[in-house]
Formats: sequence, structure tokens, C-alpha cells
Amino acid sequence: MRRKASGTEHRMAQHGTTLTELLLAVALMALLTAMALPSFSGLVQKDRLTQTSERLYRDLTHARAQAIQRGQPVALVAHPAGWDHGWTVFVDTNHNRQRETGESLLRDAPALPPGFALSTNAGIGRAIGYRGDGRSERPNGGLQMGTWLLCDGGGTATPGHAVTLVVSATGRARISPSSDHLDGSPC
Repeated sequence: MRRKASGTEHRMAQHGTTLTELLLAVALMALLTAMALPSFSGLVQKDRLTQTSERLYRDLTHARAQAIQRGQPVALVAHPAGWDHGWTVFVDTNHNRQRETGESLLRDAPALPPGFALSTNAGIGRAIGYRGDGRSERPNGGLQMGTWLLCDGGGTATPGHAVTLVVSATGRARISPSSDHLDGSPC
């Protein structure tokens, strides 16, 4: 049987981490965070687009519901500087899409967040009106339907950077699930 040399050191079990292991873990976490940040910022931007489109959708459905509830015409009209600067919802007793003395203000929406743009097709223009039965109509009494195009700071009408809101012939609003109107054109 052999004996160990008398100068042999007996090492005790170590507990804890070394500085090298700690630095390696921190570097790995920094790398993973750097890789995740771009996708997280895209998620935040998509959420802002969703919230902004839902704000217009809620105001459209509110205007229609108020027209039905009151049995009176209600209008949703763009700010004089354009849809990007907000809109108002009011009882429009004379069907002229201009709020006048005696016409109740129902909502006054603030401007869109910086970088967002909101445009409409010719069917909507600067205003939409609802009759007392909830149908949308033009000031001359004709049927009114059309779309809004809401774009974020992406600059083009593409999925993930734009959303369409559609008002049907019956006056019902919906956020379009399809990308039919998102053709890549500039916003």
C-alpha cells in the first residue's frame, strides 16, 4: 500500500462563484437583453397602434349608440387642422356637421400620439354623421360609409405599422382584421 507524500495538500470543497463565473453570467445576460430589446420595442409600438385605433373605434361606436339612445343625429367631426389633431362627438340637430350653440358636446378627443397619422377616404372626409336609428348618412341624406387609415411612425401602410377602421353601410364600425387596405403606400 502506498502512502501519500507528506507535502500533499488536501483541498477543501469550495462554495460560491468565482469572479470569472460572475462576469461570464453578467455578459451572457447583457447579450440576451440586447437581443430581446428590438422585439420588445416592436411590441410596444404595436400596442400603441392598437390602443390608438381602439380609441377611434370606441368614439365611433359611442357616437352611433348616442344617436340611437337619444333618437337624434350625432356627428363625429375632425379637428379643423385634421384627424391627427383629434375630433369631437356632438349632437348635430341640424345635420350640418358643425357644432353650434345648443348642440351638446359628447366627447372631445385629444390629438394622436406623436408620429401617428390618420387619414380617410372620400366616403368619410372630415366627418361622419349618424341618424337617430344608427345609420350613417351624409349631410344631404345619402348613405355614408368609408375607411380610416391609421399609421404609426413606420411611414408606410403595412401590417404592423397601420390599421384600417371601416364604417359599413349600416353605420357599424369595425377594425379591419384583413390587410386589404394595407398596400404599402405612404401614410
